[in-house]
Amino acid sequence: MYACGQMQYPEVLGLALISPPPSAQEMTTFLTGNQEYERAKAEAREAMARGDEYHLIVCKSRGNLPFVYAARAFKSFAESENLVNARFLVQNIEYPLLIVRGTRDLPPMTSELVKTMQANSRRPDLCELVEIEGASHYYSGCENQLTEALTVWMSRL
Repeated sequence: MYACGQMQYPEVLGLALISPPPSAQEMTTFLTGNQEYERAKAEAREAMARGDEYHLIVCKSRGNLPFVYAARAFKSFAESENLVNARFLVQNIEYPLLIVRGTRDLPPMTSELVKTMQANSRRPDLCELVEIEGASHYYSGCENQLTEALTVWMSRL
């Protein structure tokens, strides 16, 4: 979204966002928990203070996947609420948008989030919301509904 909003690529006909996270900050906090997020933020600040912007920060997640960030990248989104925030990035998108979420998606991907994204988009009239009943964040068992939503939307571009 960031690149499309900045560059306005003429060859792009539309942008489909599947389970878009609200922001890097909110998603990382959700995935790692508040305590781990704050620990990583402190580690990023320390690394940057000593000039080690590519120091790798490993965050333990709530599940079994670690998340690895360079100190510079972590600090950039941890200190700027709007830098990587879908609610605001849509304001720069001129293309038709399709925003899809599942009714059983991860908590940060709420119905309110996608409605806010639509309201904030530069062209709300070109922003379509699709909610797939019963779909989780991974759309397991709902692949056909997701494919249908995408192909129908793309056929109208």
